[in-house]
Amino acid sequence: MLKIFFCGFNYVRPLAKVISALFLSAVLLASCSSQDAKFPEKMRIVSVMPSYTEILFELGAGGNIVGVSNYCDRPEAAKDIAKIGDYFTPSAEKIYSLNPTIVFTQESPAYKLAGDLQKLKINVISIPQEKTIGDIFITIQSIAKEIGQEDKGRELIAKLSSSLPKNVSRENRPKVYIDIDSGLWTCGKLSYLTDIIKKAGGENIFGGEDKNYFQASWETLLKNPPDYILSISGNFNDFASRPLADTIPAVKNGNVIELDR
Repeated sequence: MLKIFFCGFNYVRPLAKVISALFLSAVLLASCSSQDAKFPEKMRIVSVMPSYTEILFELGAGGNIVGVSNYCDRPEAAKDIAKIGDYFTPSAEKIYSLNPTIVFTQESPAYKLAGDLQKLKINVISIPQEKTIGDIFITIQSIAKEIGQEDKGRELIAKLSSSLPKNVSRENRPKVYIDIDSGLWTCGKLSYLTDIIKKAGGENIFGGEDKNYFQASWETLLKNPPDYILSISGNFNDFASRPLADTIPAVKNGNVIELDR
């Protein structure tokens, strides 16, 4: 998977390659799915987050997953698993009908799914939202522990940790804007993407914001123009068409890294 992805990045500067590799590692695309381990047949898993689904497959539990979100499409086998709705509007009724023994969902004060499922006497594991790469490893540990695969969890963490850059310079860090979605949606210091940029040798221009994901103002961005833009929005044209966009160093110098969402 990693080799295929990098075929399109041979022309990009070194920082771009490092950021791309880190992003892939963080979302668990840096390794191939493990063979299914031997789990009790009675273990029936529902995953509400795409990242949890990938982790479960990596831990060998793919054969025990009976339900996933509409956005769970990696690895390929996840596409054939029953869908329970998207992250914002999952169906508690659909999940209940799948007779799960455990449901993995993300912890959020605005998210009512866990409470609804607990009322139905379903075992729900709510995992805190990741703010750093280290938090991603904690998520892996948590999932591995719940399904009795702690050794595999440690192996996966070691595998991903080994792909992180070593001895990245702390000086002359290029400024990076993270284009998450059209409408200038970006992230602050409470998002693991900011940590990814930092470990890749860059600095998120909104890394000082005490937020995870938010809409930035165009005026603020023009006042603090980035040297690089990491675009995962799938629609960079929205950014490039704005007034004075061509004066931003990242755009002017062609330092725009577009990743397939």
